[in-house]
Amino acid sequence: MNESQVDVETGRESTTITRRARFATNDPIDPTFELKLEAKLRQKLLYPSKIQFKPSQVAEPVGKDFVVSSQTLTDLDIDSISCDAPGFIVEHSKVTDLAQLEEPSTVSASRVTFQFTPLDYGDFSWPLTAKIVNDDRSIEKIAIELTGRVRSPISFYHPDMHRKQGLSLGTLSADTEHTFHVQVRLRHETHRRLEVLDQFPPELDVVMSPQASRGIYKLTIVARKGCSTTEFNRVDRRGFIKVGDPEDPAFFRWLPIYGAIVNIAD
Repeated sequence: MNESQVDVETGRESTTITRRARFATNDPIDPTFELKLEAKLRQKLLYPSKIQFKPSQVAEPVGKDFVVSSQTLTDLDIDSISCDAPGFIVEHSKVTDLAQLEEPSTVSASRVTFQFTPLDYGDFSWPLTAKIVNDDRSIEKIAIELTGRVRSPISFYHPDMHRKQGLSLGTLSADTEHTFHVQVRLRHETHRRLEVLDQFPPELDVVMSPQASRGIYKLTIVARKGCSTTEFNRVDRRGFIKVGDPEDPAFFRWLPIYGAIVNIAD
């Protein structure tokens, strides 16, 4: 043997290490051969890097539990856990029955159970930080991202509604009257009274009326025949309708609308 080369392949996402060695020989029929070795690396800490929650209601407690495990630490211990999410509470305990875990090579583990209460609408993201005690009593920090979305208390329904862009009214001729109906629903707190609080463009007639079922309204948008031409489909000039509780300034939702009213004769 007069020549050899070793290539090492590793990956951050993988727990397997692969080594390949290619050897040159003096065999004229088979001058080279390759030796491949694979081994599964023991991981010091295993835990989810991200936990995503299903959509929830405002002020509705959400929670979950997860496991921090180790294939090398003989006595995994958690010193402390912190998170800035509102109403965050947490507890943790060591897993005594390791056979219940999916990873058979686990040496020690702790289970973490937590809960928090989102108080604002929209997407949320908070890091959960845990301090892990190593066998030599040194501290190692890990971070887990908590993400999710709190539904708006007011929802809009229309066959042509886009979840993010809103409702397209298209290009409307000023020579014809055009009417659109959008169903408005209160997800909870159906005792509230909803009204149209603001709108753009003013050329549209917008009226909202309660329906037979509590918490359901019909929002009617009308571009009347002969109304002034206008555009509300540009980035710097988008239309909207603001619906909410007139008695509570913090309880509302925007309905984006976009389109144009044109005079075809022109």
